[in-house]
Formats: sequence, C-alpha cells, structure tokens
Amino acid sequence: DKEFQFIIENGYVTSWTSSDEFVGIIESNGTFKAKHIGETTITAIVNGKSITAKVIVEPKVTEIIEPLYGSEITSVQVKNYEKRKLLSELSDGTIIYQGSSRYEGIVMYLFEKEKWSGSMVGLETSPTDISNKTSDFILERYLPYLKIENVLFFTSKDGNTIIGLGASTSTGVSLSYIPNANKKSLQAFAEKSNKSNDIVKSIISKIEKIQ
Repeated sequence: DKEFQFIIENGYVTSWTSSDEFVGIIESNGTFKAKHIGETTITAIVNGKSITAKVIVEPKVTEIIEPLYGSEITSVQVKNYEKRKLLSELSDGTIIYQGSSRYEGIVMYLFEKEKWSGSMVGLETSPTDISNKTSDFILERYLPYLKIENVLFFTSKDGNTIIGLGASTSTGVSLSYIPNANKKSLQAFAEKSNKSNDIVKSIISKIEKIQ
C-alpha cells in the first residue's frame, strides 16, 4: 500500500517526522505516504516523549532488477552482485549478462581503465505490461530530472547517477545509468537514444501523468 495510518491511543501528538523523506513523508494527522523503496524512521512526539517506528517500503516491481551503479564500484563487485547469467566479458572491460526475466534483455556494465563508466538494462518490448512495469520500476526508485526530445532522465537518491530512459538502434529500449553527467553530456546521450518508440512514449506518458 502507498499509505499507512498511524494511530496513537491515549496520548496527545504534537508532531510527526520522517527521518528519510525520499522514502516517505508523514502528515500532521499521522498518515504515512510512501515515495520510494527503502527504510525510514517515523517519530511521534506524544505527551512530550518520542515514540518511533521503522517503516520499510518494499518494491512493487521485482521482475526488473536494478543494476549495480556508482562511481566507486569495481568489476569484482559487479560479479559478486550479479545473479544473472554471464554472457560475455570483453577485453575493454565490458561485462554482459542475460536478463533474468521476460522483461529484461541484456544487462551491460561498462568500465574505462577499470573505472565504472555506465550500466544498462535492455527492456523486452513484447510483454503487454512492459510499460506499466517499467514506469512503476522507475517511479519507486528515482527522482525526475529532465526530458530531452524522446529521452526522459531521472536521478538516483544521492544525485550522483543519472538514469536515462530511451531507445536506440543498437540497444533498443533501455535504462542507462550514467555517472556524473552534466546537461551537455546528457544532450549528447539523448541524440543517440532518441529514436521514436511507442513503448518509450507509453512509459513517459504514464510517468508524466503520475508526476
């Protein structure tokens, strides 16, 4: 559920707070509203004393698995993390896995001089509910950022990774994880991934309606 009502009996509540508002917020009447997956601590001040409760927001979509990403990750960490079938490991450091569900195509990790330079999850377009699955996957994990042509961008919680949803001739419909990107580099990325695609349009439409 997206909401949960906290009830304090036999006490006067003067305030409610959430320790991580990325995960969820709580209103003055004790209604918790989930925003993204993760954990947060809810604190109520009751009769001058603190009462806390841990809230865990679990993912709705588990058929699309988030790749490992972040400027500090190594190929060893990727191999330890990934449970998907390894397809290929190239001489330039690229590691390619087979998707683990009917919603995933190939999953790719890029490294330049052993430094992480990107991750990519290809999306299968044949499932009739791929638009719903993808939009839910994105919204429960990331923050909206900007749209360039047919590409929609989001940020990770820490803001250090940009996630781009688009389509290209080489990768098809995909989610790309881009490190430390500025708007100029995102523009260049969008020029390569802005192929008109009905699935991408449907996903973007669903996301924009919810936002």
